[in-house]
Amino acid sequence: MSLRLLAPALALAGALAVPGVAAGQAPAVPVPLPLPVTLLPPGGEPSPGSPAPAPPPPAKRGCRAAWVMPIGSPGRGVSTTALGSARWAYEVGFPAGRRRGRPPRGLMFLIHGGGWYIVGPGPLSTERADADRWRRRGWLTINIDYPACGRSLAGVLWFHDRVRARYGRRLPLCASGASAGAHLALMMAARRPDVACVVGLGTPTDLRTLARDAAAGGSREGSRAVFDLGRYAFGTRRLTAMSPVAQAAKLRARVLLALARRDSVIPLSQAPALRRAILRRRPRAYVQSMILAPGRIPWIHAPVTAAALRRLYAAELRLVAPLLRR
Repeated sequence: MSLRLLAPALALAGALAVPGVAAGQAPAVPVPLPLPVTLLPPGGEPSPGSPAPAPPPPAKRGCRAAWVMPIGSPGRGVSTTALGSARWAYEVGFPAGRRRGRPPRGLMFLIHGGGWYIVGPGPLSTERADADRWRRRGWLTINIDYPACGRSLAGVLWFHDRVRARYGRRLPLCASGASAGAHLALMMAARRPDVACVVGLGTPTDLRTLARDAAAGGSREGSRAVFDLGRYAFGTRRLTAMSPVAQAAKLRARVLLALARRDSVIPLSQAPALRRAILRRRPRAYVQSMILAPGRIPWIHAPVTAAALRRLYAAELRLVAPLLRR
């Protein structure tokens, strides 16, 4: 499941292109890889059958991490030490623009994608554009890496607990994630009831059923590959426990889900399935699902239009507005 590079990082996407991998190309069966690996462009991983990396078969070793070197600088107003010592890379961004120097309005986690196995400080660069947008809105952002595969959620929860210990419980805490990161954001909300909202971009919501439907863009190989990645990461027996749909009763957060209309790996059925599961338990819950029109701007698993992104950003503001009035 792909890592995203939004408009401010388009130049970086070209520099990181992998030969033989086209945007939206469907992945196939995972194969072994050498480590560490190069960060991939939008729609570029997993894409076996090309030089792009993918996890090995789960025979004896199971899921194995692909560690990505640091890329670029987090920029002005970002600390890599604010939370103290950590086993995984992170970047804490303070309010910027007109909100610079003012107390934060809330705490926003940014959780990168990468099929639960692409980790390291490098993937943090894919979330910096979103972090900057939330910083300009007055939020303190926490852009995090996490351990690979089956330990990924434990790492995300560790950061949640560290942030609450550092900044207290007064401020609303939300999470925004891309692809596998969106899945982890929802699972964090299921495990930590103080998570007030989740923005899920290109989100797998039911790991058990991913292979039943073709991806939004029509690829059955794509959705099957994501199913395999989830199986490799968590094991077949844990797919229910690790599916947000199956944890809907514990999801108290306001939820916004967005999917590219031509997403190469996630089926259109995934977001509605979570929405139904939540509303069955809480009919008045806030759960919004958006489909973003196809265009030319690289995004999660497929390019979208600028107008679609503007709609998404407006929806983000509506999502958090009630939290800021408290």
